[in-house]
Amino acid sequence: TTTTTTTMLNAAKAAKRVQAAAARGGGGASGPSGLRKAFVVARTHGWMFALAQWYREASKVAQYGLRYDDIRAETPTLNAALRRLPHDELEERDRRTKRAFDLSMKKEVLPEEQWLDPARDTHYLRDAIAEIEAEQRERKAFRS
Repeated sequence: TTTTTTTMLNAAKAAKRVQAAAARGGGGASGPSGLRKAFVVARTHGWMFALAQWYREASKVAQYGLRYDDIRAETPTLNAALRRLPHDELEERDRRTKRAFDLSMKKEVLPEEQWLDPARDTHYLRDAIAEIEAEQRERKAFRS
């Protein structure tokens, strides 16, 4: 379990480095044409969706093969959710993070056919996080 915890911490640190490197590198969606595209999407789907899509494209997350939950900020709730993941899914997460970190160090991205499609990007930690937050609310209500 110590190895798993260490691996999770290293993966989270690597994800933060990749996110910072992507932010420094700009991105294809950060220029005027990217903003114009965001405004078109905003009229169709709403501002929050458009902002999220623009940020995703500008940060190159998909180009590194990362999923949304791979780059979430590390919190006690997130760490508890990671402990509840099945072992094979946790290993896949670690592989994605290590690959992204390696690509970032080499200043490369994946070939375009290997980029993660936003439609396929599932929030694999959402249910576990919601469950943990519900448990925390229940504990707090019980103590009151």
